[in-house]
Amino acid sequence: MNSEKKKFKFGLIDLAIILAVAACAVGIAIRFNVAEKFLASSDISEVEISFYLRDIAPTSASAVMVGDTVYWQNDAMGTIKSIEVYNAEAMLERLDGTVVKTENPERRDVRGIITAKGRVTKDGFMLNGSTYIAAGKSIGVKTMHVHADILITGIKVLN
Repeated sequence: MNSEKKKFKFGLIDLAIILAVAACAVGIAIRFNVAEKFLASSDISEVEISFYLRDIAPTSASAVMVGDTVYWQNDAMGTIKSIEVYNAEAMLERLDGTVVKTENPERRDVRGIITAKGRVTKDGFMLNGSTYIAAGKSIGVKTMHVHADILITGIKVLN
């Protein structure tokens, strides 16, 4: 019996596979900011997130309460610090084509502030240290009393 040892030959295809796997790993790390997530949590800041809730029913507006915990994507986002309820703004077009701002007394607009914690980075604010949010972003949130889509109007760093 002839015992032959098979030698492993490293070829061009093997090199291409290794480079493709390495490129995928680097892409995933960049996409999910893995490097930033491993940084110390000492740079967690408390912020005030201003929001606008537009054109809701009066019963829904009265269900938005100071002190309620706000949840986003099943994670606690923060606590409602303050709210202001107004008659809903409406824009009406007249027959001559001009647009007039008016109020709809049967609907409500709510403006408020949510206190939350996260990291302020060079790219913006990372809610709970992992999810990017910014002014102009609309997100679906819920409390114990209401589910709604809010528009983030501003983020103010407190410390």
